[in-house]
Amino acid sequence: MQERFSNQEGWKESWGMLYGPIEKIVNVGQLLQRLDREGKIGKVVLDVGSGAKPVSNFLSSQHQFITVDYGGKLEQTDANKLHIQSDIESLANAGSFAQNKAITKGAQFLNIDSRRTNRETIDCIIFSEILNYIDFRKIILQYSRFQPIGGRIVIYNQPNRGLPEFFSERGVKGNSSLVEFLTECGYEIEILHYPNDFEEKNKEMVLIVARKIEQK
Repeated sequence: MQERFSNQEGWKESWGMLYGPIEKIVNVGQLLQRLDREGKIGKVVLDVGSGAKPVSNFLSSQHQFITVDYGGKLEQTDANKLHIQSDIESLANAGSFAQNKAITKGAQFLNIDSRRTNRETIDCIIFSEILNYIDFRKIILQYSRFQPIGGRIVIYNQPNRGLPEFFSERGVKGNSSLVEFLTECGYEIEILHYPNDFEEKNKEMVLIVARKIEQK
């Protein structure tokens, strides 16, 4: 069942006109920590478009983390973290060299057989301000195939926010299309929160938590 995130007034203050990277990390981190306390993250976390300071860092160390980003390689200082430096869309091409290489690398990290047909091992997928830059339908559909029933997607995004010169023609143009597609992919929307609470919800910053209820 859908719910509103608590302490909405506090979110308005921190995500108002002075919104910036620090506010993003702190507030998304608060939600992730809440889900963690409630046992809703699972064991394996995939942070897509993680950047240099992944928001998944706010989760407890009991998880195994796989971060994916095209940028420079993150320092591998923890045994429970794996960084895959690759183009996000290349990894979504079924059977591609990039995907097969990533699957092999991820399987070794998770200590599972990369050849097994059931690869539904990613319990939580995080997309943080990345869906404007990629074919979001393709990415969500392909990556979700590695999730078991009950797994969750956490999305933090605002349509048309960022660097327009790098936007994908198939990136998110409105929140309604994003929510509709998640439903089509077999997800139930648990949290749908608009931090700034503007009137134009379709173009506003949105935070979504969706739980997988069927396999597509």
